[in-house]
Amino acid sequence: MSINISSNLYANYATQSLRTHYDRLQTSVRRLSTGMKINSSADSPTGKSMRERLRAEVSSLNTGIANAENAVSTVQTASASIGEINSNLHRMKELAEQAATGTYTDTQRVIINSEFQTIASEIDRIANDTEFFGTNLLDSSVTTNVPGAWMIGSMDFHNFEIEEPQGHYTSDNQLKIHIGSGNNPAEDYYSVKLSDMTMNGMFSDFINPDDPNSDTSAEVLSVGSQGDAMRALEQIDAAINKTTFGSAALGVAQNRLDASIDHMISRTEAIQGAESKISDIDVAEEMTKFTKNQIMTQAATSIVAQANALPEMALKLLA
Repeated sequence: MSINISSNLYANYATQSLRTHYDRLQTSVRRLSTGMKINSSADSPTGKSMRERLRAEVSSLNTGIANAENAVSTVQTASASIGEINSNLHRMKELAEQAATGTYTDTQRVIINSEFQTIASEIDRIANDTEFFGTNLLDSSVTTNVPGAWMIGSMDFHNFEIEEPQGHYTSDNQLKIHIGSGNNPAEDYYSVKLSDMTMNGMFSDFINPDDPNSDTSAEVLSVGSQGDAMRALEQIDAAINKTTFGSAALGVAQNRLDASIDHMISRTEAIQGAESKISDIDVAEEMTKFTKNQIMTQAATSIVAQANALPEMALKLLA
């Protein structure tokens, strides 16, 4: 074994070992303090890329859940208003039934018609006033015009012309609910159809737009005479069928939204579990590594001190 003064190889070996163990100790400290195995791209380029994609998916799903929950509230708001409209239609039918009998005079029917028209105005007010976050729901103003469809039985809710007495729908009158992270109509969104529950909407089949004398519900719907009252009974029955169908459609939509929320919550939990396996540390395992690296660092520090003292042996020879 040669004894050198200018080069202390033993100290270099010890210093390199100290640097290695110190770096590992630093890594353990960083992981224990953050709780994550991957704190930078250098820790695991592939793992960090996978983790960020999973986190983006979770964020998108959480927003989709919030969107669906807002949609449930929207549907419930519309459904509650349709219930009120339906109750008013029932009262209008009672008045029409009352005016249709021959025991009342036309003078008395004028009084009945006054309440009848007041209720009709209240239905319009409810339909025009029903909104959620500024979006009117029952006045046919929702016009998203998006592709895609969803089904109830054999009825396509996006492209169909519905016939009496099921309800008044158009391809425009729909509310787009976006729940996914992309733009695939089969996976990321669907449309909830909303019915036009204004008086003109519900009684549109009896309105002739080309006849200036009967171009609104107010012109064709009255119980001011016995004949008008008898016709009103038929018209109100058709309107009640529309509210019933519209309410049922909203109930089906709410059930689908609830199912979508449950599915997205399950997906979120599964993705978070996968992200945890990639990113989170095993505390017990990492603490074992930390203790080992701490001991090795202390040992290497001691050896560096000893190695630095070796050249002093050469002084004894010179003496």
